[in-house]
Amino acid sequence: MFLKITRIKDFEYVKLVESYRDNDGVTRHNVICNFGRLDRMKSDPSFVRSIKKLCEMIEETPGNEN
Repeated sequence: MFLKITRIKDFEYVKLVESYRDNDGVTRHNVICNFGRLDRMKSDPSFVRSIKKLCEMIEETPGNEN
């Protein structure tokens, strides 16, 4: 999974995307979650807190090499 930033007109949008291969071996992408506009996410304190908490949870996960 990875974060993908796409530009539409004057705005950037953030999506959580999963890569997979179809039956023919072609790489495809499946959007797991649309987070919305990047400028609004950066200015939303509750969203920033949520992301910081997720980062803390990942760092505390046993077996995490980061």
